[in-house]
Amino acid sequence: MKSKSLRTLGPQSGTVPDCLLWELVRNNHAFLKKSRTTTFSLESHNLLSKHSPRFTGYTNKTSYDVVLNSTGSLITLKRSNVRNSRRPSSKTSVKSLKKSLELVDSLKSTVKKDRPDLADLVALKFTMLTKSKTEEKPES
Repeated sequence: MKSKSLRTLGPQSGTVPDCLLWELVRNNHAFLKKSRTTTFSLESHNLLSKHSPRFTGYTNKTSYDVVLNSTGSLITLKRSNVRNSRRPSSKTSVKSLKKSLELVDSLKSTVKKDRPDLADLVALKFTMLTKSKTEEKPES
């Protein structure tokens, strides 16, 4: 009998189911911020900074984040994928987008392929960041 190659055996070795990982780290991790009323999680790729398995960036196979650039002129779309988890440099793809509402539909369709539950939220956050105004600091 021939042995099967690793590609046909299923998921990568060393991967853990999302629900198990969430159960292990939900009460205590480095990015957890608790207050009396709400709990936030400040890790990267957490779209709304909510402490929830739906939004967390490290337990989902594919995660998205929309961030305003440091200059305020561009919006950065970050996408993380488990497929490249053994290659940290290529695990996250970063795409800079101009602040234009014309890109909302294409962004929504891109996110809908991987995470249909987050497509509307990514589009909403992109719209809010596009409409936000950045104040230029006066030179003194």
